[in-house]
Amino acid sequence: MKTRKLSCILITNKNSWVSEPIIEELFSENSIELKSVIFYSAKKNWKLIKKRLLQYGFSKFFWKMVDVLKNKSTFIISNKNKSSVKTSFQNVKFNNIPFEISTDLNSIDTINFINKLNPDVVLVCSCSQIFKAPFLQNNEITFLNFHDSLLPLHKGPSPSFWVLFNEEKETGYTIHRIVEKIDAGEIIFQEKVKVENVFTEEELIVKVVKQASKRIVEILLNLRANKFEIDLNLKSSYERLPTLKQRKQLLKNLKSIK
Repeated sequence: MKTRKLSCILITNKNSWVSEPIIEELFSENSIELKSVIFYSAKKNWKLIKKRLLQYGFSKFFWKMVDVLKNKSTFIISNKNKSSVKTSFQNVKFNNIPFEISTDLNSIDTINFINKLNPDVVLVCSCSQIFKAPFLQNNEITFLNFHDSLLPLHKGPSPSFWVLFNEEKETGYTIHRIVEKIDAGEIIFQEKVKVENVFTEEELIVKVVKQASKRIVEILLNLRANKFEIDLNLKSSYERLPTLKQRKQLLKNLKSIK
């Protein structure tokens, strides 16, 4: 008897590079059907753009936008060369994975699109929009989020920054159920990752996500089996986006240990 594949939708930011290795694993796994990737686009979302400007400062924000345009140009010029695939969106386009773009994940159109596909799991990774109650109403779907810290430690939008800022020796990632309250849902799985040989926030995020991508299939396939035991002996903390002054201080600290 043929075993039914676990069906999955992944949600991520359109310009994200963080979710790329997880998409790669889900797409290449025979026991999982990646029905679609939904990309959240912040285009015309001036509130989020202002938030990113305050987060990074004008200079870093500008060069991040330059990198995005550079990646798009590279992909358009040479989309036959897989090595040019850098962002999650480019990966999906290259592999012909079905996708949708949404400017509001809480919209009726997006909710109806998800309900029509009726996946077993909706997995969120690197997404900047907060989900509201109507999005989470379908009890037949398991809504999960990937968070790059050992929850309940470092809840909030920039956990890897605070791990480095506090000079912590280990971090990790958490897969948890999504509820309306930020980073507060039932924890499904956690794994520790040592903080070593990383000299930027981006390097730490890449290290954590690559580690997570090696286990993501196993985690999803064992959801119903509930085989994972979680250590919750961690203090709860929540940090907001770091200030520009704090980011400059982190860069100074990291340069001093190179």
